Amino acid sequence: MGLKFRRKNGREAFDTFLNSRASASDPWAYAVVDQKAGMVRGSLTLLFLVPSHGCAEIGSVIFGAGMQRTPLGTEAVYLLAKEAFALGNRRLEWRCNDLNARSHRAALRFGFRFDGVFRQHQVVK
Repeated sequence: MGLKFRRKNGREAFDTFLNSRASASDPWAYAVVDQKAGMVRGSLTLLFLVPSHGCAEIGSVIFGAGMQRTPLGTEAVYLLAKEAFALGNRRLEWRCNDLNARSHRAALRFGFRFDGVFRQHQVVK
């Protein structure tokens, strides 16, 4: 998205970002709440919803260190996948930058299959 947060007004900028995500129809942003601890542990989104194709994508996965490679993280992805299929989708995608090895490993760990590389898909500066 190209957002930059400065220390001076970081909280204000972050709140603006969160409010824009909360009111969006695509992507749908979800907070991951550890119910035992009563704390937010991360967030993820369901995006690029294309009902005519029965397709959605999991993206913008932000997990704190305490959620990475844990059953709690797996459960969060599972629950979002369950939601995506309950909405009538037949395909759920996980796209990531080809240089993002951590995201590649996570996708494989969650059972996603590598379908290929989108060449010239985005311009990233």
